[in-house]
Amino acid sequence: MSIKLKLSMFGSVAAIIGITTLAFLFFIEFFTDLTFYYVVVFAVIFNLFQWLIAPYIIQAAYKCVEADEREYWNLHRILDKICEDSDLKKKPKLMIAEVQLPNAFAYGNFLTGSRVAVTRGLLNTLEIEEIEAVMAHEIGHIKHRDMSVMMFVSLLPAIFYWIGRVMMYSLWLSSWGARDRREGSAILVAIGFFSLLIYFFLNLFVLAFSRLREYYADEHAAFTIHDGSRKLSEALAKINIYMTKMIARNPRAVLVPSQLAFRPLLITDPERATSEAKQLQILTGYPDYELVEMLRRRKLKLSDKIMEIFSTHPNITKRLRRLEQLKLR
Repeated sequence: MSIKLKLSMFGSVAAIIGITTLAFLFFIEFFTDLTFYYVVVFAVIFNLFQWLIAPYIIQAAYKCVEADEREYWNLHRILDKICEDSDLKKKPKLMIAEVQLPNAFAYGNFLTGSRVAVTRGLLNTLEIEEIEAVMAHEIGHIKHRDMSVMMFVSLLPAIFYWIGRVMMYSLWLSSWGARDRREGSAILVAIGFFSLLIYFFLNLFVLAFSRLREYYADEHAAFTIHDGSRKLSEALAKINIYMTKMIARNPRAVLVPSQLAFRPLLITDPERATSEAKQLQILTGYPDYELVEMLRRRKLKLSDKIMEIFSTHPNITKRLRRLEQLKLR
């Protein structure tokens, strides 16, 4: 991993922990009862529970079934080689998601074990070497323990979200109570608003950290498989173009709401493709390398840069430029 990428990730985590610590110190100064601590404990337990059951929900939402070793022998062979080259001690289960959108994702925890899923649309869209690059990217997430890391960094903003919700709910109750109870409503408003503001800014750092983890997984794929940078670049370009064509035909038929809830797991964000659809519709009928080159040279607008701030995934153009830099190393 490059020094710049390391510093960016450490900086994001340091900012999240730093802001959280300062905010906790502030709240501890003003809260003398146990309400604050109950909310923190509830938030932690709730998020841990979500993390534990998430693999089962993901599996049901994406209709994942384990890939038969005889039918998908070529995918298993590729996965075995990637795991070996990645020094991964235990091979994750290979899953097929019955979704027409071309995509892939890694998921799991200590209860279910790690799993790599590729969609039916991906198998029908990409060449085998491009599927290899996508699988190497997902193995990168598992190798770097991204499921657990993102759960931890997402927990801290969630605590302030729940504090804000509880304060606002308390305000609503106090408005129906006695006059002396309503007198503290201004304080509740201030605390609730401040908590939600902290949640908003922490979430921006979490999104930035998520984008950095995508770059990290891209880098793993680039250096783990032969000619990985080119293969992954072509895979990402074709996935984006194909999703654009699907969205152009029927914007509401890409993923159902239960699947969109887990879009941060995907190798590319379908909602991001929706926003880029108008710009990318013209890029059809070109050879793979030309698609990559045209996307890489696309000029980023201010709207692209603003939109990326609120996205879990890097802009496709920036991703392809980064992969091109890795190819030259």
